[in-house]
Amino acid sequence: MMIPLLLIGLLTVSGAALAAPPVNPPGLMPTEIARPLLEQDPGVAAARAGLDVALQEADILDRSPYEWTTRATGQQRRLESGPRYNEWNVGIERTIRLPGKAAADRNIGKATVEESQARYGEALHEAGRELMALWVDWLAAERARELAENGLQSTQASLAAVEKRLRAGDASKLDARIARAELAEQRRLDNDAKTQASAAWLRLSTRFPGVKRQLPGPARAVADRGRHRVLAPAHPGAKR
Repeated sequence: MMIPLLLIGLLTVSGAALAAPPVNPPGLMPTEIARPLLEQDPGVAAARAGLDVALQEADILDRSPYEWTTRATGQQRRLESGPRYNEWNVGIERTIRLPGKAAADRNIGKATVEESQARYGEALHEAGRELMALWVDWLAAERARELAENGLQSTQASLAAVEKRLRAGDASKLDARIARAELAEQRRLDNDAKTQASAAWLRLSTRFPGVKRQLPGPARAVADRGRHRVLAPAHPGAKR
């Protein structure tokens, strides 16, 4: 069964071509990194195990116990006051299915596999949604931290310039007080941004252990537009 599955900006896979390499928008998590994180998710792992079991059961329904099987038995016969005889029986046998039973078994196996594939696709999709949301939140927090850090450096440079002008008599003490107040506010914003970035990373790394703390190149574009991106349903009939 084909499972249309689209994780926009994070992962693009389908039930027919799970290994097909998707094209990732610049700055977003590459598929080769996202895929292992999703497969390690407990819900996805459980759904995958269920799919493996369904495939095995379908194979059993399709073949066993209707294949040729061999049977061998041995016994020893002893006569009173006589010799002992070793007897062996070897045979080959095959169970016969009633008319239509083979098709019914295959349909049952197929339906079980399709249901398990749908559950696996839905679990993978939901984990991907959560991974992308946490990833983009962290990128946005890191972008805010960078902006706050740049703002702090700029404010420090502005204060240094005002103090230099003050010593030269080209600025008033009021200008210097205003510059110092701006610096204090910018330091507060910088501390808040660092705290938010650390908290965002903690949420991401706790939910998806093993994720690397490595910012993509164009993180700014991701952070600016990432919050407004949505993910398509795992399959047309999926309930949200």
